[in-house]
Amino acid sequence: MASSNWLVTGCVGVAVALLIGCTTLPSVLGHKDVKPLNKLIGSNTESIQLVFVHGVGDHCPKYALNPNTGWLKDETLKYLGLTPVDNGGAKEYVSNASNLTANNGTATTKDTTSQMVYQVKDYTLAIPGGKQAMPVHAVAITWSALTSWIKSSQLGYDSPTAIPASQDSVHNPDCVAALPHEVGADNMPTKRVWINRALKEGLLDRKLSDAVLYSGTYGKIIQRGVADVLCHVSTGDYADKQCVWPQDVPESLSKMQYIFVTHSLGSRIVFDTLLNLRNYDGVEAANHVALKGLIASTDSDAEMLPSPFHRWFAKNSNPSKLTNHIIEKTAGIYMMANQVSLIGLSQIEHSVNSADTEQPNLIDLPQQVTAMNGVVSSTRVSTCKSIITQYGAVRADLIGLHSGLSTKGANGLVASGADELRIVAFNDTNDLLNWHIPPWYGDAGKDQEHCDSHVDLVNVFVPNATPILIFEDPAVAHSGYFHTKDVWQAMVCGATNGTIDRCL
Repeated sequence: MASSNWLVTGCVGVAVALLIGCTTLPSVLGHKDVKPLNKLIGSNTESIQLVFVHGVGDHCPKYALNPNTGWLKDETLKYLGLTPVDNGGAKEYVSNASNLTANNGTATTKDTTSQMVYQVKDYTLAIPGGKQAMPVHAVAITWSALTSWIKSSQLGYDSPTAIPASQDSVHNPDCVAALPHEVGADNMPTKRVWINRALKEGLLDRKLSDAVLYSGTYGKIIQRGVADVLCHVSTGDYADKQCVWPQDVPESLSKMQYIFVTHSLGSRIVFDTLLNLRNYDGVEAANHVALKGLIASTDSDAEMLPSPFHRWFAKNSNPSKLTNHIIEKTAGIYMMANQVSLIGLSQIEHSVNSADTEQPNLIDLPQQVTAMNGVVSSTRVSTCKSIITQYGAVRADLIGLHSGLSTKGANGLVASGADELRIVAFNDTNDLLNWHIPPWYGDAGKDQEHCDSHVDLVNVFVPNATPILIFEDPAVAHSGYFHTKDVWQAMVCGATNGTIDRCL
């Protein structure tokens, strides 16, 4: 009998070993180093604005700041050295989407189904080395409601199991918008097998569809929503109305640094929003970040596409100075799962041909750097084609312009003494909605051979779930970054020669 039990136990053990695949160890691509979190904070910094932006899929406003389940849950706070200023929950505010579609802030009606929601909460950060604890102002920006109702309206017929019948928090924990109309049984697909149903209805219909929406004409509405929230948070005016950007940077923000933590599409939204905002002149769209030549039939008659913010801002609203300040004071960007290169497919230069195999082959995104007196002092980054190198190059120019640590180069001002922008991209290689950042989105590539972006871009690979035989749960692979300790370990402790350091 005993030998029989040993045989059964042995068979079960072999079966389990066969079912559970090998878990990939966390690693840094290219054996690069990652600087720890405390190295991002400047010596003159007095406070930090921590900005969370989610990605594709349906999200409730509590996705980041909920103490039990959020990205910044209590366990994570301990890792980061953050302490809540009070024991109360995050404060929640609304920025109504009707303000996002109207021109010049003239909206008169409210659409409570389609709106921006954001939560704010204050913390203190313990700084190693005996420095005084630093105030941290966290904001979690939720744009999900802007697209959730569209997905339910347009694709709900194809995803009946992805839309809860009840809208209460128990049955609808992800805040999926209800079907706006009855979908008859004759219009629904036949029953799918389990894995295909999960991939089709959950991954494609409810998640990847957001990337498609953003790449089209609706992307400007999402950018407007994120911009409006950034304005509300920066000015401290939380009234549910279109925010008026200040003419100058508020004194309270002068020694603040910004750290962005994004997921999935969120990183692309941040880059696009801030780069489009900074060139808005408050009058017309002539100097906006424009997709030159995209709608032109020939190069000779190339036109400038309107900015997402064209004719939208309220009177006397001028975001350029505050936006420049946010870009200049960006200390680091942590990107969980990434679709930057996927969305980049929508910006391939229209004149490219198959002989042009060198990346990135992206359209020009002209930028200018404006001095504090409003006079254009420099134009550069003409060879920086990707959205990431653009952001880094503009930041470097602004630092050089305002600190005096600049030299005049062929491409404009170069911040010779400026710290590089730290961007850490976290990836699960089995995440079906993740594309790790390729080198031509950093500084490499034929089209960017003279680009000086001052970007320190690192890809970190982490396993968010244990593979079962030949399969890893795609939902966990995509959404599990914030529950993976190795992610916080890399952020807080850094990495050396491709190996994550251990300090937690």
